[in-house]
Order: sequence, then C-alpha cells, then structure tokens
Amino acid sequence: MTTLEHLSGYIDEQVLRRKPGIKQVALYLGLAVLLAAATLVAVHATDSSARSLSPRAGKGGVAPASAGCAVTFTNPGPPALTACVSGHGNVNDIVYSSFGTPVDHVNAEGYCLLNGDTSTTYWDAAQYGEAGWGVATQSSTATTTSVKRTTTDGVFTLTQNIFFKYGSRLVLVGNLVKNNDTVAHTVVFTRSFDGDIEGDPSDDVYDSAGSSVWGKDVDALALTTLGDPSLNAGIGPSKFSDWFSTGSGAGSCFNTFQGTPTAPGDYVGVAQHIATIPAGATVNFRVGYRLL
Repeated sequence: MTTLEHLSGYIDEQVLRRKPGIKQVALYLGLAVLLAAATLVAVHATDSSARSLSPRAGKGGVAPASAGCAVTFTNPGPPALTACVSGHGNVNDIVYSSFGTPVDHVNAEGYCLLNGDTSTTYWDAAQYGEAGWGVATQSSTATTTSVKRTTTDGVFTLTQNIFFKYGSRLVLVGNLVKNNDTVAHTVVFTRSFDGDIEGDPSDDVYDSAGSSVWGKDVDALALTTLGDPSLNAGIGPSKFSDWFSTGSGAGSCFNTFQGTPTAPGDYVGVAQHIATIPAGATVNFRVGYRLL
C-alpha cells in the first residue's frame, strides 16, 4: 500500500465519524463573500508593554510559547474588529461583537504538518506548545503579515501569508508548504482554532457544512477551507480535551470529529488537508476565518 493510500484511508475513517449537520446553513461563507473586495485597515506592530491583547496561559495552564501579538490588525468600525498574529503565525485573537462591547473569541490557534512518508510531525498550537519548527521570520505591510519558518530537519518550509479584510470580517491565511527535498512527499496539513465564543468555553455549539466549521454562542466564528477542493480531507469540530491531550490532534495532525451540531461544550474547529508535493514544489492550503 502506498503512503497516499494509507493516509487517505485513515482520513476517510476519520471523516466517516462525522454525522451530517442537522442545520443546513446557506451561510455567510460563499466564495463571492470570501473573495470580495473589502476595506483594508491599518496594522500596528506592538510590544508586550504597549498592546492591550496580552498573552495568556489558557485552559491547560501552560506557559505561552507562540502566544501574544507580534502584529495587530484593527479597525474601529463600528463595529470594531481586531485580530492579532504571533511571531510564529498563530491568529491568537479575533476580537469582535455585532451587539455590544467587543470580546475575544479565540483562545488558541495553530497548525500541524505531517510527513506521511516518515510519520514526522511539525506543529504549533500557540500557548499549548510546538515542536519541529525552526526560527520564524516575520515581515509586515500596512495590510498583511507574512511568517516564514523551516522544519528543523530542513525538509519543508512553511510561509504563512495573513490578510485582514475588515469589510468582510475576514482573516485570510495562505499556508504555502514547500518540499525542499529531492523526492516527493505526501503530507497532511491542518489548521485549527480553539474558539471560545464570547470569551467562555463551556456553552459553545459547533456545526459544519460543506468546507466550513463554526462555533456559535451569541456571535459566531467560522473556519473555511479555500482553494482546490481536492486538497480537503475533512473538516469539523473536535473536543478540546482530545485536541489538547498527549498525542492529540494539535500534535498529530489527525482529529476525531464530533457529530454536528454538537451539544454545548468546549470544542476546536479543524480543517484537514492532504496532498502529495513533488520535489521542490509548493502547495497552498488556504483557509479563512470569518466573524458571523
């Protein structure tokens, strides 16, 4: 059995665990909206003494690793919308409310890359830890930030291009994975967010449809897979306890999806992708976060 067949079978098994969502949401998430022109905003690089969005230990009590805000995007609105990105590319805060005082809906956000040929994983889950990545370099303009880092074994380089589009309430993330090796590799790439909607984790309901997963309280936050549909391997909610625990989805790139809609609780939204990347080639696993 080839590596691709093995990985595809595993992912198919995970996807089959998802039950179809009861709600059919003709959503807010059409491509026309996701690609629409929007009002671009100022981006402010801040240090820990100046910013109002500060690192936090999180629900697991773990000291921050890739937490905090190296770059903050903001637009005063109304309604006001703020998003911050760590120096490692984690979208650690999305602060918004369409009903009153803006509140942070994200506790942690991160990414995971698996080399299916060697079973090596490279991951970063903000304050919940990271492994396998080298030093990150970050550059920003008035409307974007870009974070580039190479795996410690030199096999892959990940370039994250992050755009903030206020008019569409979007944070778009391009995840360009380059295979630096002389042979092709089959990879799994996930992007995930621990969305504590309205700033609390215990009463969120998660749902999914098509290429999107979202958490809802009063407001809602959605993660959508964009680009080539053939790269999509699965999308849905995972229990936070499963995502965070030892050997979890955050560090393994595989997640056990819950049936949707979920009961109220604490969940993580996960977008899973798979591709075979030829030697020297690059694949973009694009996703977007949107406030609903």
